Amino acid sequence: MNTKSVAFPLLAAFLALPCVAMAASPYGEGFISGQIGQSTLQGMTASQDTATGSALMGGYRWNINPMFQLGAEVGYANIGTYRDSYGGTSATAKLEGYLAGVTGKVNLDPNWYLSFEGGYFGAKQSTRGSTFVGPNLYAYGQNHTKGSWYSGIGFGYDFNRTYGIGVNYNYFADNDGQVDLGSNMVSVRMEVRF
Repeated sequence: MNTKSVAFPLLAAFLALPCVAMAASPYGEGFISGQIGQSTLQGMTASQDTATGSALMGGYRWNINPMFQLGAEVGYANIGTYRDSYGGTSATAKLEGYLAGVTGKVNLDPNWYLSFEGGYFGAKQSTRGSTFVGPNLYAYGQNHTKGSWYSGIGFGYDFNRTYGIGVNYNYFADNDGQVDLGSNMVSVRMEVRF
């Protein structure tokens, strides 16, 4: 596949967003956001309990009044991969999943804002490991998906009606009764509105 055939239309669409935003409905606005930061394991201990986490979200917020918007969002989060080792045993555990919830935004002034979000998290665990029993090495692994929840708050700055940047704190719950990969994530969040 020619990467230019993909890159140029995406760049053109991104540059055209300010024009679309000028014609945005007075009832609300759609948004796409991406965030990246550091996740920290909360549900259990591990020798490496931090990881790089990221999320991609999209949704729509309705104008409740000039200072407050409320809406819905869907997306996907990769919380990260944690590692642990002790004796002759080593293990990795990854947490990721789909998100669907509510989102809100409080405009403190024309530029600064507070945000919140929360809802359903389809938590998927992928665990892998190996251990020595005597001279023999045994490998194991499993995947497990369970419905759980997420929440988050944020603080940020809008450059204009289209672009904003903020800092987010999110918590992703995940306790399947065996391995608890519940994690928080502190991240930088970029948002494009249309």
